[in-house]
Amino acid sequence: MHWIVLTAAVAFMTKAADAQQSYEWTVDVAASSAVFDRGEQIGGETVEFSAGMEVALPSASVYTSFYRLLPVGNDQKAFDDEADYALGVIINGDAMIADLSANLLTYPGESAEHSLELLGIFNFDAPLAPGVIAFHDVEFEDWGLEAFVEPSWNTGDWTHHVLLRAGFVSPGDISATRSYVGMELGTSRLISDTIELGLFARADADNRSSFVRDIENGAATRMRSTGVAAGISLSVSGSAG
Repeated sequence: MHWIVLTAAVAFMTKAADAQQSYEWTVDVAASSAVFDRGEQIGGETVEFSAGMEVALPSASVYTSFYRLLPVGNDQKAFDDEADYALGVIINGDAMIADLSANLLTYPGESAEHSLELLGIFNFDAPLAPGVIAFHDVEFEDWGLEAFVEPSWNTGDWTHHVLLRAGFVSPGDISATRSYVGMELGTSRLISDTIELGLFARADADNRSSFVRDIENGAATRMRSTGVAAGISLSVSGSAG
């Protein structure tokens, strides 16, 4: 069952290419001092890579994407490598955009088990660009909700944004729920017709001390309830067909 998403994604890309369907593609690379996910640190110094393809249909868009997280630096053994495969649909409404996807989460060379995550991201056409994220892990029965606002504005050639979020994760093993809040400040600009440069800084806090304070011999030995990170990203996009 885990490989249904990967098989469907490959079939989707092949069918689009065979039909000479027009599509948009994006490749992103980012380097950061730490990676946070839903109020938890999942990487120290890290390089992230993603690639995706989206095809527009009469009433929606369908897409497939690949994501790779690679811990680097002296503390890389304390965090898992990750490779994710997604297949999703984007539905545009008058007041809301819904992004619904199935995501196969894998951890190459690690002891962590693969899982299938169902994800919904809902962006509303309202002041401050509010939204809601919901997820459910089919394998481990984890689930959670997040609410956010992400206003943005332009200054010359730069586009700036502030992301404020709050949410919780309810683990499937009936352990205590993790609640978290976070903030991100970011700016980006086009450096060519197809390449965008981005800079960002993040700060998160949770109630379960899920951020690494000290690492010894490739393992986290002390934790804390807050984390900060900064990074740089490069995005290349285009269309074909």
